[in-house]
Amino acid sequence: MLKKIVLILSLIFLSGCSVEYNLNIDDDQYLEDLTLTTSSTSQDYENLKNYSWPKPIDYTVTGYSEAPEKQDGVTYYDYLNNSNDNQASITYKYDMSESQIKKSAIIHNCFTSINIYNSDNSKTLQTSSGFECFDKYPPLENVTVNIKTTKEVVDNNADFVNNNTYTWVINKANASTKSIYLELNNSTTQEEEVSQEGLSIEIILIIIGVFIILLVVLIKLKNRKYRRN
Repeated sequence: MLKKIVLILSLIFLSGCSVEYNLNIDDDQYLEDLTLTTSSTSQDYENLKNYSWPKPIDYTVTGYSEAPEKQDGVTYYDYLNNSNDNQASITYKYDMSESQIKKSAIIHNCFTSINIYNSDNSKTLQTSSGFECFDKYPPLENVTVNIKTTKEVVDNNADFVNNNTYTWVINKANASTKSIYLELNNSTTQEEEVSQEGLSIEIILIIIGVFIILLVVLIKLKNRKYRRN
């Protein structure tokens, strides 16, 4: 079902190329991208440089491995080739809806499942326990997953956090029990909270300003009254 993805990733990992997975969560949109890079000295430089096989975003799509051309009715990852004389670099990316990310071909290649739970105040993204790519690609040593979000993070099991980017480092020692867990505040984004705080401050300043103006006016009226007397 995913013969071509397995083939190209196997070549990448065997030749020591770098693989970076990023997921950007913005409200209910999920921008997913996978970038594969190898140097010009790699034995698979030409293979990767010239690789352009289309990838369906849905892991349940079957039969595409025998079809080098896109098929009608199938949604594919956007393909970018940034190769040059020094390195071969290709990227597969797609801006997905929530229902689409649940069937991501890239995620399901290494995790059995991914679930997204929504409540009134929170959104929880959770994969199954156990990272399976080390069994598929034995030479692979480490995998880094980066998830960036504009929403406030309530809870997570990330290994590292840098501002609003959450990073998981997966290796052979922890792969059997590794999972990704991220719970988000589903009511507002961080930018919205900052905006609301700024608006609250502005309202307070306006009220203070109006109070000062009224106070000055009252004082002037009082002084005029005294002068007339």
